[in-house]
Amino acid sequence: MRRTLLTCEGYAAEFCILFNASKSKCVMCMSHPQSKLYDVKFTLIGNVLESVKSWPHLGHIIACGGDDGDDIDRCRYKLISQI
Repeated sequence: MRRTLLTCEGYAAEFCILFNASKSKCVMCMSHPQSKLYDVKFTLIGNVLESVKSWPHLGHIIACGGDDGDDIDRCRYKLISQI
């Protein structure tokens, strides 16, 4: 992951692109949620990326446990509000 973020930083520097690290989040998807990997911090352009357990991406909620419950609830509430 760090190597990928360094590649992004190099690409941004080469093509004069700015990444907004405050809008970026890190979702750790792993089989053992109680793992110590949640303590790992990643940086992008000197800013620490916030680690979260779920985050919306392209209209779908990505959760660390692979559970779609949050996304299903969101769609259910959206449908109810439209009805």
